[in-house]
Amino acid sequence: MTKRSVFSFGIALLLATPLLGQPYRQQVEQGNKLYRDSAYQKAEVAYRRALEAAPEAPQTAAQYNLANALYQQERYDEALEAYQKSLAQASPQEKARIQHNLGNLYAQKKKYQKAVNAYKKALLENPKDEQTRHNLAKTLRKLQRQKKKQPKQQQKNQNKDQKKKEQQKAKPKKSDQKKEQDQ
Repeated sequence: MTKRSVFSFGIALLLATPLLGQPYRQQVEQGNKLYRDSAYQKAEVAYRRALEAAPEAPQTAAQYNLANALYQQERYDEALEAYQKSLAQASPQEKARIQHNLGNLYAQKKKYQKAVNAYKKALLENPKDEQTRHNLAKTLRKLQRQKKKQPKQQQKNQNKDQKKKEQQKAKPKKSDQKKEQDQ
């Protein structure tokens, strides 16, 4: 998710929707400038204001850009929700970008299977996207490593549980212990 793609996505959508109100457009443009300047919290505020300014209008750009700003702040659950909202009204090209970013988000959270699914959806919308193809390959490798580690981790957990049970059996129960008497 590059700053350039956020900017171009926002500009393209703004040019495609001239009927949007001026406050919406101004807030999205302000948010884009702040985002380019890496002022992600301020950009988030601008995008939220844009969403409030035109609640009835298509809000794909503001939702998408809000999600990107939240992602940059490592607020992944909120970013996920904003990406999902932006999918509802997105064009196929926009869906490809959104799915790509969802893949990045899931990979960041180590939810590799969900990341793989998102990257595949992105490639269905835009099969020529080399960055998404690269991210998919990288995430598939991570998913394979994760699957290899799972049986080892499960065995470790079972061994720990078994040791705890053995230790509990070896310890005398409180009722079996002699009580000290006060004299």
